[in-house]
Parts: sequence; structure tokens; C-alpha cells
Amino acid sequence: MGVIRTLLAICVILGHTGPLWGIRFLNGSIAVETFFIISGFYMTLILSSRYVGKNSYKLFITNRFLRIYPIYWGILAMAIFVSAVSGLLTRHWFFLEPYIQWHNNMRLSTFSFINISNWIIFGQDVVLFLGLNVNNGVLFFTENFRNTYPQFYTFLIIPQAWTLSIELVFYLIAPLIVRRNIRLILWLILASLLLRAYIYFGLGWTNDPWTYRFFPTEIIFFLLGNISYRVYSFIKDDQKYRKFSLYLMALFLLVLLFYQHIEALRWFKLLLYYSFAVFSLPFIFNLTKNSKKDRKIGDLSYPIYLVHGFIIAFSTPIIRWLGLNSFKTPILIILSILAAFILLKIIADPIEKFRQARWSKAIPST
Repeated sequence: MGVIRTLLAICVILGHTGPLWGIRFLNGSIAVETFFIISGFYMTLILSSRYVGKNSYKLFITNRFLRIYPIYWGILAMAIFVSAVSGLLTRHWFFLEPYIQWHNNMRLSTFSFINISNWIIFGQDVVLFLGLNVNNGVLFFTENFRNTYPQFYTFLIIPQAWTLSIELVFYLIAPLIVRRNIRLILWLILASLLLRAYIYFGLGWTNDPWTYRFFPTEIIFFLLGNISYRVYSFIKDDQKYRKFSLYLMALFLLVLLFYQHIEALRWFKLLLYYSFAVFSLPFIFNLTKNSKKDRKIGDLSYPIYLVHGFIIAFSTPIIRWLGLNSFKTPILIILSILAAFILLKIIADPIEKFRQARWSKAIPST
């Protein structure tokens, strides 16, 4: 599933840069929710096969943190440093601009909350439901952050990391639910759907962030990943599905590339897409799980997703200055992939060896 994951990360880039040679790819928000489905699949997989027995919860959580935080902190530190240098030299502060402009309008508690959230990730999704009152420096709830000024999410150094906050919350509760009876999973899916329906039709909040940033309504996608894993448990290691899996993977790639060019009712198209994803991912994983090349390509997806905002912010002025605007999107994609590769080599690979060693040592006690 590595190729799928990395292509989904590129879909998110295109959501922030525009089409690639006229092709719009899958919508960025749908790509994010597909990541949630894949995460639910993977977490159920490893919690069912690897993290079992005594101390497994602690080992699972700490290993997930080791997967998430080192690259995140590396990009965060880089973004802060480059923004500070740029600000001192050119007065253009990039990601630090909101702090320079509004730091006198924030109470210490507000300033502390957003800074701590930037470092620990937790709470970044909550930021999308808050506004800053510049008259008294306190935060207030808003059902539409786009109607506030300044928009409080601009204080996030890595804005797309709100998804990591949701992921981390899921990691904390995943060991408690993903191995439970299918009936519990289905009840939770129903509860999430009913809550979404109430927010949409009862409260009338059909705008961002309620559409895909509210954890109680987004948990459905992680749970769909759990359903997807249960499909996989029936077909794993069965080679008779190989040709069928190849067709499914080819079709999935085509859907990712041309989804926004398919004419259909939005809700119907979404229903078909998510149903197709839940059904096809087990077959695609069964097909690719032993491929080292696919795994290495997939490893790029997380750093690509995290670093692309940094790349866009600092490379776009240079691309414009060089007169290469017509090649902007492919250049930004290539730079994001190169940056992701470097981050893997410098940060992720050494950490991954440590993570695997911790797991191996824990096997006798599980």
C-alpha cells in the first residue's frame, strides 16, 4: 500500500498548489480521510499481531510516538529557524508572522497553549474551533474559524499537523477498541454517523472544520479501517486473489488520479469511493505487503505530508523570481519528495532501527 499512501500525500500537496498538468487528483480532505482509514487498518493489524500481552499498551504508544515526533520536531525546528533568519534579514517572518503581529494581543495562557500545542501536537485540531479575541487576549469557541480575525490556526507552525493530533488521540484509544467484537465497532460507527447528522442537520454546521476535523465524527474512518482489516483477515496470504488485487490496485490509482474529474452527485460519489477503499485496501495490502520497494515508497508519505507546507512557503517566492511559475506544481512535488527522502535518511531510519529493537526485546515478555 506504499504507492497508494505516497500518492495520497501528493494529493494533499495538489490541494494546496493546484492541478498537475490539468489533473486535479483526489480532493485533499478526502485524501486525509483515506489516510485515517489506512491508519485504522494498520493499527488493527499491528495490535492484533504484534502488540499483545503484558506492557503491550505502553510499548505500542511509545513506538507510535517515536514514529511521529522525531520527523515532526525536525521540520518544526527547521521552519522556526528559517522563519527567524528570514525575519531578521528581510523582515519577512513566514510562519512566525502571526506571532510578530499579534503577540501583544495574547494572554500568557493563550500564548502558552498555542506554543505547547505546536510542540506536543495534541490540541492542534482543537485550534480549528477557536478564535482569538484581540481586545482581551483570550480564546473563544467559533463554529467557523474562517469568520474570525486573526484566524487562530495561522499560529500553527505546521498547519496540516492537526491531523496528527487526531491520529494521536486514536492511538491512545485504539488498543481499547480495535480488538473488540464487531458489534461494538458497528455501534461506534453508527454513533459517529448520528453525531455528524445532528451537527449538519440539527445545528446547521456544514462548513469546515465540522466537515472533517472533528474527532468524534472522524473516528468513523479509523473504524472503517478496522472493518477493512477484518476483510483482510479472511484473504491474507491467499494467492488466488493476486490477479484480482492487481486490477483493484490499478483501479484505485486511476480513481486517485481522476476522482475530481468524475461527474456524479457529491454524496453518492463519496459513498462509492469510501466503500471501494474499505473493500479494496485489504487486497492491495495482501498484494504489496512483502514488497520492499513498495514499503520504501510508502515510507516517504509521512515526511512528504509534513514537509510540503514548509517547501511551498519557502520555495514559491524563489520559483516566482526565477520565472518558473508554469512549472510550480511539479517543482514543489519534486522538492517535497527530495526533502522527505533526506528526512528519512537523517532522522527516521535511525529511529526506526531503535523502534524495531525495542519491539524485538519485548517479545519474550508478551
